[in-house]
Amino acid sequence: ARVEIEVGPVEAWTAERPRLYRALVELVDPAGVTREVVVSRCGFRRVEVRDRRLLVNGRPLLVWGVNRHDHDPDTGKVLDADALRDDLVAMKRHNVNAVRTAHYPNDPVLLDWCDELGLYVVDEANVESHARLRSLTDDERWHTAVVERVRRLVLRDRHHPCVIAWSLGNESGHGPAHDAAAAWVRAVDPTRLVHYEGALQERFDVNRGGGDARERQRAPTRRERLVTDLVCPMYTPVDAIVAWARWAERTGLDDRPLVLCEYAHAMGNSCGGLTDYADAFLTEPALAGGFVWDWRDQGLTARDDEGRVHWVHGAAFPHRVPEGRPVGSGPTEADDDPFAGGDAAFCINGLVGPDGLPHPQARELAWCARPVAVVREGRRLRITNRRHDRPLDDLRARWVLRRDGGIVARGALDVPALAPGASTTLALPVTPGRLRRLARPARSPGSDGGDGPPELHLDVEWTLARATNWAPRGHLCAWDQIDLTDLALTDPAATPPAAPARSTTSGVTGGAEIATGPGVTTLTGGPTRLDLDPATGALTGIHRRGRLLVDGDITADLWRAPTSNDGVSEGWMAAVAGVRPRWLAWGLDRLETSVDELVTRRHRGRVILVRRRRLVGADGRAAVHTQRLTLDASGTVTATESLDVPPAWDDLPRVGVRFVAPGELDRLVWFGPGPDETYPDRRGAARIGVWRSTVVDQYHPFVVPQEHGAHVDTRWLALVDGRRRGLRVDALGGRRGDRRGAAAALAHLVVTARPHTDAELTAARTGAELAAAAAARPPLVEVHLDAAVRGLGTGACGPDTAPAHRVGPGRWRWSWRLVTVAGDLVVTGQ
Repeated sequence: ARVEIEVGPVEAWTAERPRLYRALVELVDPAGVTREVVVSRCGFRRVEVRDRRLLVNGRPLLVWGVNRHDHDPDTGKVLDADALRDDLVAMKRHNVNAVRTAHYPNDPVLLDWCDELGLYVVDEANVESHARLRSLTDDERWHTAVVERVRRLVLRDRHHPCVIAWSLGNESGHGPAHDAAAAWVRAVDPTRLVHYEGALQERFDVNRGGGDARERQRAPTRRERLVTDLVCPMYTPVDAIVAWARWAERTGLDDRPLVLCEYAHAMGNSCGGLTDYADAFLTEPALAGGFVWDWRDQGLTARDDEGRVHWVHGAAFPHRVPEGRPVGSGPTEADDDPFAGGDAAFCINGLVGPDGLPHPQARELAWCARPVAVVREGRRLRITNRRHDRPLDDLRARWVLRRDGGIVARGALDVPALAPGASTTLALPVTPGRLRRLARPARSPGSDGGDGPPELHLDVEWTLARATNWAPRGHLCAWDQIDLTDLALTDPAATPPAAPARSTTSGVTGGAEIATGPGVTTLTGGPTRLDLDPATGALTGIHRRGRLLVDGDITADLWRAPTSNDGVSEGWMAAVAGVRPRWLAWGLDRLETSVDELVTRRHRGRVILVRRRRLVGADGRAAVHTQRLTLDASGTVTATESLDVPPAWDDLPRVGVRFVAPGELDRLVWFGPGPDETYPDRRGAARIGVWRSTVVDQYHPFVVPQEHGAHVDTRWLALVDGRRRGLRVDALGGRRGDRRGAAAALAHLVVTARPHTDAELTAARTGAELAAAAAARPPLVEVHLDAAVRGLGTGACGPDTAPAHRVGPGRWRWSWRLVTVAGDLVVTGQ
């Protein structure tokens, strides 16, 4: 039976204001006896598509969604109500507003929590044939099963206001069974949308770079419209969806909005280019967002022979189980390729780890989806409420002013309760006069490593004014950083004179010296000593007053431990995906070094060491590295690097130098973007500041060990012990020239300081193997000082790193300065 009752005025349900009502249904027999009473929560909201907009209660909705699998590292696919809620709370705290139940109906308790906490749901039927695509839906023997699975989903979940669309399944082609299921859904529940990617898979095929533009940009057929109200492709490149959106707006041939059902594949250290998608969503009206793939790494808890806990994935189990062997028993030496055809780590693609620990890309998504944005317009700030339904009355704004990364002022920002989608402008909270005064003094030598006028940045943060059912009071919801340096210097009369070049010999008598002994050449300047092996041209160490600070040589490096997007090392995809096979073919992980030139000389009180070395790859080609180290009487070492990369090596992991510091230098301070790691194509969430960490905390426990921990655009880096003794590296800039003679300036360094070597990260298959490698030798810090590193991209399943964020051949030149410090490192800030 179907009964419709009209109610009076109600507050609408949305994810931002999930207003629920209690409905009581009483069944009474003819004699007036109550036979059954059912109490259910309900919400009122309207979902529709109009003019390429996804509308909820008449207002355009931008989907900041994630795909979600049921998973727990210890209980597998069995989750209790608390675990389900924990997932959703973590999503809300990362500004996620929607969930796709990929690829099966979830426990109804999850929908109860979505109703209560406020998350939109695309509810998906358990219809999946993956690579088989059309084989089942074109087979009449499966017709009833497909329709019945969709039918059961709708009848079970149709009373949940959080559900805004029914999904007919995933990667199952488009056959008569889908047409029949869609027709049934539309007849039974016309209040929600129908979603299905399979109807347009061929037009937006990711295996063809997002499909052919002529196929994408055509009016949909009636069959396609029947099974999906949304244009919902997966892994389509951002330029392709932008082109579609502009075509649709211009021609009007498709009135549906585009919502990516899967994008930004988060496998390993990933989600490079996420801000490009976010910018497209925010600027193209026909783009209504998407669902990141996916939420949680599907790794399982395991222990190695020494009892070390780590995560395992598909490669821990043979894909083909030998006869007579229990599933999961693992391979033996007698097995003939037991992993052939397996997906290995291909279920390790979450924004959070198996235990829920957020990966760095989770913070990037939180920033992209922030509910309020701040930009500078001249001497004013423009503040925009990016929410769908709620004003800013529940948020409090505060600001922080940074000078060379250190905090020099802070305060509250008085902002009106802007309506959803509205914006306003406010005067800067700092007067121009104060900015000019802050810009005038020269930087404090020994504190930041800079020589120019100070950098000024304004941070604006938005926190919850009161606790909610998903976060405590004070939870950080949004943040932006505004560069004010140019504004402080716009008045010529107030422009400070350029800071004088730092004197490295002031107060120092004598000069740097060269001494030759049996098997060693010693370069000494002030408290600093460099030991050189004259036979090999290699440094054997850098010391301060006899204390070792650099253990061994400073060498050119073109390798990094491949990320999952660079190319997986196990499973069937190892031979077909990523740039990793090319790197190995070139031999970047095992370059042979030969010394072409070695010169040491004194000049005007300084000692100069020049070394030219060839780095020969497995393909016979070679890069040429020329390094000039100048040691002055104060003990400062200035390095000038030149690295010529052959044209054939056209997509490199990195261009830089590396050295090893003793493990006792376990404290890290840097001036640049932070506090998390950053890469050229994943840095939107970062803010420029002076950040403190430990070397151990630079390690991030990805299920499969890989590249991590880089910090782009770093002005200076310090490694010190508990008494602030150690070394500081200052970036001095550089240039990169390509084969055509074009040049680009390099202002800063990309720095990395980790407790593991790249060789260890490359070799380890699990966290336990990595820990075992580290335990087998003394503690150390591997430091990279790079002119450039390759971005992250999403190439394991989706677009590779964009060309603008790849590292190509040509001549790379950059300089840096090493200063030893002994308790005199002065930093301000956090």
